[in-house]
Amino acid sequence: MARNSLIKEFNYELNYDYSEEDLSNIFKNKDDLDILRRNILSELGNLAYENQQITKELVLDVISEKTKGYNLSNLERNHLYNIINEEINGYGPLSSLLKDENVEEIMVNSYNEIYALVDGKIIKDDSVSFINNDHVLRTIKKMLSSSNIKIDNSNVIETNLPDGSLLNVVLPPVSLRGPIINIKKYNPMVTDMDELVKIGTLTPYMARFLDAAVKAKLNIVISGGSKSGKTSLLTSLANLCRDTSRLVTISDAETLNVNKDNVVYLSRNEKIIKTALNLHPNTIIMNNLTKELVSDSIDVMVDNSINVLETTNVNNALEVINYLESAYIEDKNLSSKIARETIFNAVDLIITISKLSDNKHRITSILELNKNGNGEIVLKEIFSFKTKGLLKDGIIDGEFQLFKNIPRAYKKIKAQNIDLIDDIFGNSK
Repeated sequence: MARNSLIKEFNYELNYDYSEEDLSNIFKNKDDLDILRRNILSELGNLAYENQQITKELVLDVISEKTKGYNLSNLERNHLYNIINEEINGYGPLSSLLKDENVEEIMVNSYNEIYALVDGKIIKDDSVSFINNDHVLRTIKKMLSSSNIKIDNSNVIETNLPDGSLLNVVLPPVSLRGPIINIKKYNPMVTDMDELVKIGTLTPYMARFLDAAVKAKLNIVISGGSKSGKTSLLTSLANLCRDTSRLVTISDAETLNVNKDNVVYLSRNEKIIKTALNLHPNTIIMNNLTKELVSDSIDVMVDNSINVLETTNVNNALEVINYLESAYIEDKNLSSKIARETIFNAVDLIITISKLSDNKHRITSILELNKNGNGEIVLKEIFSFKTKGLLKDGIIDGEFQLFKNIPRAYKKIKAQNIDLIDDIFGNSK
């Protein structure tokens, strides 16, 4: 087998500027940097061919050897190491975009055509590029190395990077102009109610109300579309549970990270709620209630000994009711009237969370099921977010509203001797 140095494999002879945007302020001589980088990568390629492990210490040794005769400052030497390290251990040209907190998504259409999603806008990034299609393939292999996926086995690959970012790869012949990469960056969820208040998702009053509702073991359903913040809100609610509670979570993947001691994590199947009940839970926490689990979920809610916190992938409270009702009727073969009455007794609160046009997450509604004068079941708002318009910077101008009626939920909270929200509803008429 012929020896291929990193220079040959990546065609570094091409006029490719691998420097960072502010390189001129760090490394004064770009020609020297390019010579050093090529020599160092060549030597490391030779050592890798000889089965030497490319450690940080080895990279530093090679840099020291190849920079003899150069009067480099510590800043220049560190910068050179970072460039080499990103090529050997990182993701090459995409490394800087992955580190940029403002970048939400990275789109590689071809080796020299890269776009980034920033603040909801797709922008072509001319400051980064791959050398050629082989360079893209090598980077893809690096990205897939932690998941043991081989690019020879599929033309379309979907997996996660070690940091949780979602990676999609499309390879020829499915892609017509070389490899395609799309990375939806993982953003750590806010899982603390106080933090949600700080970023404007809800008000302190709303947070205290939800805290009281969770401690009173009310049944809460969260609705919202894709990327609305449902999982973050669900986890934040779970973290409000009493420290003495035993929690059982149900999710497709490990998307829930509850900061409590006594937590059991389960994956979803059609009988999972019955399995969860055998584990002696005080609270069941379910991310994305599927149709086949609706009936079991409602049955648990009706039993006052165990409460349920869950999300549904529908947009608002009315859709939640229709979703629950149709699934419950289908499973139990009941009339619509009986099914809706059961849901009335089961679900205490429905929260709707949305990602609005300014890309900020807000709880747009907290409501409950109530009955009007004719005994008909209606939706009754407790809190809502009212949009007024747009400010000059594109931020939505709006305000959270508290309705004056005393909620059924408040009476249930008081029945548990919880007085966290007496100042909010205690004087309501």
